[in-house]
Amino acid sequence: MASSTSVALSQALAVRDDAALETCLTVQDDGIIASSVAKLGAAQSTALLEALVARLHRQPQQAARLVPWLRALLLAHGAALAATPSGQAALQLAHQTLQERTASYNALLALSGRLQVLQAAASSGVGSGAGGSQAAPKVVFTHAG
Repeated sequence: MASSTSVALSQALAVRDDAALETCLTVQDDGIIASSVAKLGAAQSTALLEALVARLHRQPQQAARLVPWLRALLLAHGAALAATPSGQAALQLAHQTLQERTASYNALLALSGRLQVLQAAASSGVGSGAGGSQAAPKVVFTHAG
């Protein structure tokens, strides 16, 4: 299967066949991914990087499926990509795309933390004093940014 994936990947990149490339990217076995990516030439590795980044940018929910391919590509061809202008441009775009995704993740993580604090306060009975009177909150959360 590894050699057939490698051949299919090379052909898809050579003719810029998105449907064939998409079929190759469904493979999730790390060994097959690493073997297939290692056999790519410089131009094909740049094309794969550009295709992966475009997919990550267009469909961020596909990150779990695409990141193993990106990781294998960078491990096998990172130095070669950094040595060419087209590779540098693709790496810069990859960096920007991943930075955007990370920034969104950090904001969502902060929101999740605030919601957990509120949920903990609500489940501990804050504000439900005897006789219906409300006590001062035990936890006060202030967001600075």
